[in-house]
Order: sequence, then structure tokens, then C-alpha cells
Amino acid sequence: MRLFIAALIPDTVRVALARAQGALQQAASDRALRWVAPENYHITLLFLGEQPVERVPTIVQAIESAAAGVAPF
Repeated sequence: MRLFIAALIPDTVRVALARAQGALQQAASDRALRWVAPENYHITLLFLGEQPVERVPTIVQAIESAAAGVAPF
């Protein structure tokens, strides 16, 4: 399972990015590009790569512990 730690993007930013992406898709319609759906927009903070499913609970616990004192941003 491919895992990463990410920050979500505010809806106002997501809408603006989706608009910009729409314009880019029209301008680059002849290119073989893979576009990301707006509901999947995020900022990857750390890519953890391929991880066995069994490790997910341990990883989640470590992330929750590390982020416990961090204020939302």
C-alpha cells in the first residue's frame, strides 16, 4: 500500500486550482497528461512509499503522536 502524509487544501484554494486546471486542460488537450481530480488535491508532506498493510496502525499511531501538539494550519 502506497502511503504518504499530506496537508489538505482549503476549499477556496481547491476551487481556484480546479479552475486553473480546467484552463490548462483545454490548452494542453493534445498532450498525454494525467490530471488529478480536485477532490484529491493535497500537499504531500512526506511520501512513505510502499508499506505492508499490517504496518498501517503503527504508522497512524506514530503520526498522531507526533502531531498531537501541532496546531492546525
